[in-house]
Amino acid sequence: MLSQLPKEFYKDSGGGMTFLNACNNSNGEQWTGLHSVMEQLFVLGIASSKVECLLPRDIWSMLLGGMPYYVIL
Repeated sequence: MLSQLPKEFYKDSGGGMTFLNACNNSNGEQWTGLHSVMEQLFVLGIASSKVECLLPRDIWSMLLGGMPYYVIL
C-alpha cells in the first residue's frame, strides 16, 4: 500500500510529504477519507522500517494542519 502513495512521499523522488496528502494514491484518486486508516498505514511502515517521520512531534503544531511529514525509504 505504501508503494501506491504519491512519489513525493519517497526519499529519492520527493523527500517526504505531509500526512494530509496520504489519502490520495499516485494517480490522484482518494483511497481513504479516514485519518485513522492513513495512520495505521504509517505506523506499520514505521514498525517495518520502511517509513520515517521527518520531524519530532513537538514541531508538528508549526506544520500545515499540525500534521507530521513522513518519508518512505
